[in-house]
Amino acid sequence: LLIPHKNMVEDISQNYWIFRFTKSGVKSYPLKLRIAKEYPIDIAIFDLQDPSKLFNDINNFRPLKLRQAFDNINVSELITLLGWPSYTPGETLSIRSGNIVGTAIKSGRFNMLYLSPQIIEGNSGGPVLDKDDNVIGIAQKGNNSNNPNEVTKFVAMRADILISNF
Repeated sequence: LLIPHKNMVEDISQNYWIFRFTKSGVKSYPLKLRIAKEYPIDIAIFDLQDPSKLFNDINNFRPLKLRQAFDNINVSELITLLGWPSYTPGETLSIRSGNIVGTAIKSGRFNMLYLSPQIIEGNSGGPVLDKDDNVIGIAQKGNNSNNPNEVTKFVAMRADILISNF
């Protein structure tokens, strides 16, 4: 897999914060932002300095981890797609189960996964998990149309691109 060299990633650390609204008010947490700058990659990584503080009041919180072995991803493998498609305030996390229906290499170097769950506008960037809840993909493309006759491939970029780039 050919991927952008690490010097194609811009590290932006200053003045970025994530805000969490709770019953007791608004809490803010500093984060580090890294952006891949080489076309056609469109990925930003947000690293919380201490994620346990942001989620300390959520029962059974555990951070997501990348899958270690990407060479054994198979068609028909069970997956879960997470995200907030078409988000409006007050919505809960969308969890959609399905499977990998195909794979491809795009532009000669990007490993892609075709998914059975619909990726709806706004879900881009959401994690795709394997049966053990390891991240194997990043939702990238889906249906942005209201046309029910449109044939759409629901595409995720394989997450091992993060290992070498970020």
